[in-house]
Amino acid sequence: MKESDNEMRLRRKQWLTVALAAIFIAGLVAPKAHSAEPADMRRQLKQGREERKRRHQHLQELVKQWIGLRKQWSERIASLDKAEPVVKVRAALETKAVLALRKLHYNSPQKRDAAVPLQQAISQARAEVRKVKDEVVANDEQINSLRQQMDELAKKIEAFNRPRDHISQAVVQKADEKNQSQVTFDLRWKNSWRTKWTEPADKNVTGKDLVLENWNAAWVFVKFKNPDAQGFSHATLSPTKDDHVMPAGATCSVGLSDDRKRGMGVFAYRAAPGTGANDWKQVRLRWLSGADGVADPAKVEVKVYALEMVYVPEGAFALGSGGNEIGRFYKADAPAKPYIVTSEAEITTASKGAGNLWGAGGVVGDRKGWAPYGTKGFYMNSAPHNHYDHTPLSRMAPSDGSVIPAAFPKGYGAFYCLKDELMRPDYTDFLNALPPHRADRFYIKALGSGSGHFPVLRTAGGYVSNPEVRTCKWMSWWDGAAYAAWAGLRPMTELEFEKACRGPHTPEPNEYAWGKGTPDGHTASSPLPSSFRPRGVFAQPGMEGFKQYARASYWGILLLSGGNYERAVTIGNKEGRAFQGTHGAGMASLPRDWPGANIEYVSRGLKVPEAVGVASRGGDDTHQHFCTRVSTRHYAASARGRGGHGCSSFRGVRTAP
Repeated sequence: MKESDNEMRLRRKQWLTVALAAIFIAGLVAPKAHSAEPADMRRQLKQGREERKRRHQHLQELVKQWIGLRKQWSERIASLDKAEPVVKVRAALETKAVLALRKLHYNSPQKRDAAVPLQQAISQARAEVRKVKDEVVANDEQINSLRQQMDELAKKIEAFNRPRDHISQAVVQKADEKNQSQVTFDLRWKNSWRTKWTEPADKNVTGKDLVLENWNAAWVFVKFKNPDAQGFSHATLSPTKDDHVMPAGATCSVGLSDDRKRGMGVFAYRAAPGTGANDWKQVRLRWLSGADGVADPAKVEVKVYALEMVYVPEGAFALGSGGNEIGRFYKADAPAKPYIVTSEAEITTASKGAGNLWGAGGVVGDRKGWAPYGTKGFYMNSAPHNHYDHTPLSRMAPSDGSVIPAAFPKGYGAFYCLKDELMRPDYTDFLNALPPHRADRFYIKALGSGSGHFPVLRTAGGYVSNPEVRTCKWMSWWDGAAYAAWAGLRPMTELEFEKACRGPHTPEPNEYAWGKGTPDGHTASSPLPSSFRPRGVFAQPGMEGFKQYARASYWGILLLSGGNYERAVTIGNKEGRAFQGTHGAGMASLPRDWPGANIEYVSRGLKVPEAVGVASRGGDDTHQHFCTRVSTRHYAASARGRGGHGCSSFRGVRTAP
């Protein structure tokens, strides 16, 4: 007999009741091991958090002690200016020349030329004074005691640094070819990717479907040190790709010197689309050791360095967003629309005319627009921040009727960009590779007593990274630019900055590098929340929520908005527009076309170099949100280069091979 619907429902209800009762009884009589696991896990996690907190507090105390000792050390050294031997030498050699120079009117070109011999005399006198003072310092017991205590603390602090494992097992041996060697090592890093996608026609500036591909890569370069040398030299690699051997799943391209005769380094990256960690064994680079004057590679010290960079492919992109950002770019004949860069050809900058680039705010004066030293318009911070204040002029466009030359990198061509701002361990490696007197020139000497003022700690035996600091703040233009030149990179331009942020995507008014919208509901006039830090994960294009979570740009580059101010080359004055995209030659010396390489101004009677031609873009996490928008240019011709700034770091790029 067939059951009715009511009977079937009743039977299913009875079965369900029996099953639930069985599950309940089983839970009563089952061992408690399973229920104990979550409690054990929670307890272990809590213990781990408490241990990390204790370690961090201990680290903070050590760094605080080191900073206190450094302050005493600096004060003691300053007090030795009044030591009798130093005072006598200064009085005998320097004072008369300084007084004579001060009588001249420095703004007069004729009298400036007449001052050159006096300036040379002052420089020689001060060198002699430094020599005498160095002898006094070396024999001072208090300074030697403080230095020893600082070194001991620095060793304890260094133990908190996580081991750097990008490169391991580096070995050098002679190759079969004459005057050549093979550098073999393992290469690894996390969060690697290579991805390919199509950007729909209605979402990019070309109006056509775009097939795009990008990846992150390791820029690998080699340095060597002869037994009698004080610092490391840049190794010349083979310019031929096939001379370098990559393991399965990896490929490479060679970054050449600008004369295309030397291999400066190699970009290593995935050979096919994929994501995850890379762990490549037995990478082999061909070193032209004979060309570097090395007869026996076994007798030299060799170091391999790796920097994580992101590939930004060739293509059109927008300058400006169509929003109301300060100093934004736009089309001269359509101020409400962004300007589209479609090639590396020269660009005309003019306030009127079809096809011309212009910007909100008017014209930036060239050097004649500076406020002369000593006048009311000149703005000087406490040392070492002395600089001409371009703030009243910095939000403007270039001269009306001028051009951005074809040689100036505009961002249309492909380039690689550092994934993150310059990290403290990388800058520490740089300092430790230089001769001591050169390293002292680029040691970050920030004012203040906070831990963040000291990304690198100096010791008698070299330099140590401060584990409390993630990136290198308080960098002058020359600190970052010298590192880029040493690593075979170059500065980015402010046009490349906008390409690195938004890619070919059709811009949205007032957008950030991660897209539209401020995080966590904060207003545009408030600083970014303290939790707004990079996650270190790749934000795949099109995944807007994930991109904001990662604090990443369209291409997966971190913190172009809201990290630190990005030092870039401006189009806002003729010094910036003279930049030709020259790469560093592997030395801590700026190529002649870089801002600050040849520019001087007169300060306190002496010629002092200045970073005219430098822009600051992207804002930082302590400033209002509107400062961090992609198209904001309120410091886009700021010459703040002479001294470091707590909101400034550096991010190098390299034109793609």
